[in-house]
Amino acid sequence: MLSFIWEYSLWFWLLLLIVLLSKSIDASLMKRLRFLDKRNFFLSHVPEILGIGVITTQFVYYTFIIGGDHFEYRVYSHLVLLIFVTIIWVINRLSCNSKLTLVYLTSFILCSYPIPWTHYWASSKLKTRAQTHSMKVPIAQYFPTPLREYVSIFDGMQKTLISHAVCRRHQEHKVFFEYQTSRFPSRTIGGKIPFDDFPVAVFSCVGMPGWILPNIAIIDNFGLNDYVIARNPITIKQMRYRKMAHDRRSPKGYTDCFKPNIFIENGKIKILNLKRKLSVDDIKKCECKKWN
Repeated sequence: MLSFIWEYSLWFWLLLLIVLLSKSIDASLMKRLRFLDKRNFFLSHVPEILGIGVITTQFVYYTFIIGGDHFEYRVYSHLVLLIFVTIIWVINRLSCNSKLTLVYLTSFILCSYPIPWTHYWASSKLKTRAQTHSMKVPIAQYFPTPLREYVSIFDGMQKTLISHAVCRRHQEHKVFFEYQTSRFPSRTIGGKIPFDDFPVAVFSCVGMPGWILPNIAIIDNFGLNDYVIARNPITIKQMRYRKMAHDRRSPKGYTDCFKPNIFIENGKIKILNLKRKLSVDDIKKCECKKWN
């Protein structure tokens, strides 16, 4: 949350909210609230209360319980429009003159540009999977001396987040997509494999394989789409440094129980164990077995 505020200069928005609250919380307001017919108030504002409740619940859940998202600020993306709508509303409530409003909004927008666009410019030079895996790109050196301390704080937050697989940046995911595309055949080829005898593949990422191999049962070895792996205890070493959605591993023998027979090598699909048999009963036994 703080990285999001820091990067996009949301101090402008927060400052206005604080000013509005300070002006609103006075003796007369508290007196009015005391005599407010709460029942009628809530009944007449059900849509607004539900809308604010949904947004607040999602924000609190992802910020204070989950702790963020693997894909940059995806869980906050819907807030951008709401921030601009509310800042106009707050300015209107404060009865600011048009010139001051224009200056304030322009300053807010201009100050929200330098950090994200500088980071994009610096990171776009990195083109390989090795360069962009867990990519951390400090950008304080690109700013004039008076601003470097502020940007250095942002760099520090990004380093910590990305080390935990949180808030990983656009370029890392772009290059990973290109890397995956180069490894897999086309969906036209992958779609030719029938679902007969329950073909199974195991990957550490289910997105691209799931699209390329639409008829294949795919187990994500990190457990993102698997009940057992997602609940497999992590090691003491992993506990010291958790990684968002990427610190679980399958129990020993679990994926082998499903007899995986689909593999990708040099952009080609390999079907192994052609005589291998996997029945519905076999699958149920694998799913119901107690795994440690």
